[in-house]
Amino acid sequence: MELCPASYDVNADLGYKDNGTVHWGINTNGTCFPKQNAYMGAYLCNAGNTNSECTASSGSTSSGSEFAYQMDAISTDWEVHMAAYLDWVTYSVEWVMGDSGYVRWEVEGQVIFEIPAEALTNPPQDTAQMNPKKIMVEEPMYIIFNVALSSTWGSSPPHAGTGSCRGDGSSSEDNAICDSFPMYMKIDYIRLYQDTSDNTDMAIGCDPSSHPTKQWIEDNIDDYTDTDNPYTAVSGMAFCTSDDDCTVGVSSVITGSCNSDGRCECASDSWTGPRCTEAVSTSDDDNLFGPPILVSILVAVAIIAIAVCIIVYKRWEAKSMSARIQAQEQAAERVKELNKTASMMTEASGTKGEKSASVLFNGDASGSKLDMKEDYNANFA
Repeated sequence: MELCPASYDVNADLGYKDNGTVHWGINTNGTCFPKQNAYMGAYLCNAGNTNSECTASSGSTSSGSEFAYQMDAISTDWEVHMAAYLDWVTYSVEWVMGDSGYVRWEVEGQVIFEIPAEALTNPPQDTAQMNPKKIMVEEPMYIIFNVALSSTWGSSPPHAGTGSCRGDGSSSEDNAICDSFPMYMKIDYIRLYQDTSDNTDMAIGCDPSSHPTKQWIEDNIDDYTDTDNPYTAVSGMAFCTSDDDCTVGVSSVITGSCNSDGRCECASDSWTGPRCTEAVSTSDDDNLFGPPILVSILVAVAIIAIAVCIIVYKRWEAKSMSARIQAQEQAAERVKELNKTASMMTEASGTKGEKSASVLFNGDASGSKLDMKEDYNANFA
């Protein structure tokens, strides 16, 4: 049995991991540490670039966008132990942003390799200070599982690029490896966890405000699409456990639901996105028109509210007008009754006056009473 090295990097950190009792670079639980890879990076060049150091070619064919630069990387190789071929093994990557952050690789909870932010923000220097300071990597990235065999780095099949897998068939080890092909990697799950605590330095979600990924892709859509891979609006199909996972955060609006297969289904063609939380009109699809559905709903609600206010006001105005007309009619009726009463009393007073006149000739006392009645009638009228 070959013993794996603690570390081939003489500058490796041998301090305690996470202020615990286990040292970096020292094997624990039979876990081997990786070997530093002397990978200097490849040159990325535009198509047709004649630079002798260009080992890869990609990008535009336009001479106006000619470029050639080296892609550096920190790389290590780790030999997968036998358990990975016999049982399920959990691999994990922990990425913490910020000047105190790090990128850490683990296997079954055992730390294999780590790049602290300080290695980038404050790297070791020579006397000429030639090592440039950098920032901790924080741009949005994809999670890609890539299973490949290479003849230039890492593990490779026997006689890669030189002939058949078994060669001349004289090596029993080569024959055993070649007999095991084709091989398969079974993946049970891929999970992404994010720290949502109050003091976290992490950017939460796939489109954080600090790095507007969605807007960036829409503004540079030509870099993400081509004839064989056109822009396609995704409607539903995200994994879910309840209807709340498939709708916008408004209790009165249901945009999708979680079906029996644990996948989101959008309630109508007006909603799209893996979790049915995007209005179709916000997409760049040329076949979609109109304002966002939420804007349409808000405008409709505003119009209905204005219409209701107008109806209520008109009803109140009509009721007030009716009350005023009724009050005027009642006042006119009272005036009419008063006039009628006054007319009747005037006629009655006139008849009594004639009788009193005959009495007047018989004495002055009756005349005084007649004057009093005429004064009363006049005052009443």
